Amino acid sequence: MPISSRGKDFAPRLSIDPGIAVEADGRSPAAATIRLSIDARAPERLDALRTVRRAMIREEWTRGLEEGEPSLLDADFSRSGILWDLQPGQIERGREKLDALVRRANMLLKPERDAARAAAFEARIN
Repeated sequence: MPISSRGKDFAPRLSIDPGIAVEADGRSPAAATIRLSIDARAPERLDALRTVRRAMIREEWTRGLEEGEPSLLDADFSRSGILWDLQPGQIERGREKLDALVRRANMLLKPERDAARAAAFEARIN
């Protein structure tokens, strides 16, 4: 399941709309497009996403792709979303990669959230 913000966050957190839409692609009856919305309005979120995406692509290049495994290099990323044309057999693996992407981006943002929480706590007790 995609990671999303819950409750009150003191610093930005990256999230992907849990309603991943898989649509038929008109170019090929066997192809599908994963369309995702990204909540990355803060520059830190977008930077974390870009950093992790580059790292995951380097990992793909280093280890190679398994047969039928989709590459993040083929996904189109923008400020507002991700479009990724996949074969039907690649959709589940694509979702797993996107979940890992968000999880790792949130780990990069965690120190910022921890620092913001500590500052908010400090402000409350003073």
